[in-house]
Amino acid sequence: MKKYRIAIVGFAHMHLSMLMKAFNRLPGGVDWIGCADVMPYAPDPFDSQSVRIKAAAQTLDLPRVYADYHELIGLQPDIAIICTDNRSHGDVVCTLLQHSIHTIVEKPMAFDLADGLRMVRAEAESQATLVINWPVVWQPSFHLAQALTRQGIVGEPLRFQYRNPESLGPFSHGGRQPSPEDLKKQWWYQAERGGGAMLDYCGYGCLLAQWFLQQPGKSAYGLKENMLSPFAEVEDYSTMTVRYDRALAIFEGS
Repeated sequence: MKKYRIAIVGFAHMHLSMLMKAFNRLPGGVDWIGCADVMPYAPDPFDSQSVRIKAAAQTLDLPRVYADYHELIGLQPDIAIICTDNRSHGDVVCTLLQHSIHTIVEKPMAFDLADGLRMVRAEAESQATLVINWPVVWQPSFHLAQALTRQGIVGEPLRFQYRNPESLGPFSHGGRQPSPEDLKKQWWYQAERGGGAMLDYCGYGCLLAQWFLQQPGKSAYGLKENMLSPFAEVEDYSTMTVRYDRALAIFEGS
């Protein structure tokens, strides 16, 4: 059984831990050949290394750290896992696909439509495959529910609803609660880095609705508002209504 050689690019997204653990469970095992962070990030004043990588190293068995992800290309990995902030997805993914490296990028796919389109074009011109990782697809319950829907066992779905209730994302699971000043420094509260509730939480709804309904949306209406995060420049609440040929979907995330 093939043992895949995998590189890691970016430490902005918390789901990297889940992905590494999932790959480590593969029967053939994996060879983690190297990792690198992508700017902007806070550097350690003593060695200029990304403090995010150092924080991750306390809980993850990280491979050798490189100063720039372009150095990882020379290692010829089979797969690269991208966990940068959303703004960096387009540049990093297109660079890796140009070198025919199979690429897994953490959701959402892209910062905007333009980045998404150039990522699709880069894959078409590459010998490699681009995969968007949505954590829900790793959960067997979603696969069972989708199969029952697709087979018609639950009847014809006319209304699909996804709701992500009020949360602090990765800080919702106990421990020290961050201050507004701490949160303000995080990329998911920064518009220029692709933060905000709509792109993240409503993105889950868009993915799941299209997967369950097996058809693309025809039109959409969205609303976003900053209600309880005056320190941030992005929305902390969002909702979308999407029309399909024979169905309606409603997404809500906060």
